[in-house]
Amino acid sequence: MSVDVSVENRGGRSALITSMEARCSRNLVFWSISEPVVSEAAIYGILESRLLSSSTTEVELPIPTGKPFTVKAKMSQLIESGEFDRFQILVSVPIPRYCSSCLYVIRLEFKHDMGKGSLDSDWLLLCSPSAPKLAETPSVRNNLQQFIEAVKTLRAEVDDMREAVGLPALDWFGLETNPALQGEVVAAIRAAHDDLRILDNFLRPAAAVEQYFQTRIAQLEALEKVVDGVGRVEMIDSGTAPNLAQIGGTLTELKNLRTELRDQIEELSARSAS
Repeated sequence: MSVDVSVENRGGRSALITSMEARCSRNLVFWSISEPVVSEAAIYGILESRLLSSSTTEVELPIPTGKPFTVKAKMSQLIESGEFDRFQILVSVPIPRYCSSCLYVIRLEFKHDMGKGSLDSDWLLLCSPSAPKLAETPSVRNNLQQFIEAVKTLRAEVDDMREAVGLPALDWFGLETNPALQGEVVAAIRAAHDDLRILDNFLRPAAAVEQYFQTRIAQLEALEKVVDGVGRVEMIDSGTAPNLAQIGGTLTELKNLRTELRDQIEELSARSAS
């Protein structure tokens, strides 16, 4: 991430900026999460870029823990009286695995004239490697319904294989608490699909869907708190502002969808247990 800083010296003499402090008041890791599927693989990349300027100061932010922190960096930026200057603060973040975005609410303070003076920026919302992506509710609904249908289809295939050798259909509801039966089911599926890696989502579909909703809702509520009451926030990532404006609506839609699909999941389990 690069923060572009422009400064005008309106004093009667030259000013030398000697240090910078990045004071972070709030921070959050937004973990990657997808709707449950029978078999899954994902790759996440990290992109960074540098912008041209008179100078660049590098600073590394720690992985968010939710606690405030301050990071300091030395500088040597001379600004003559009556002149403008432009320089870059290059911010790097050690991105954790499976993290889609690290968020920081930060204010930059520049010290000059041997610490006798200081200049503060507005609050900045920094996101790395990109702004959080809020999944659209129609897409989530479609993906979860496809997951439910995939579970039904694979269950029917297993029952057909058992019927062909004279075995009864499985009690799929009881399967969730029967490890021995789970191993038997996975073995049967692998016999027919040796390239298919079955996830626990298939064995416990109701729990998988509920876990998805719990995690996603908790993420959005935490994200909402990070920027709540901060005041003016400069959006470093151009894609951040519209996403953040949608958090409240997305939360409501997600909770409604949770209720809507919970009935389908419970019906699937009840029908399998009968």
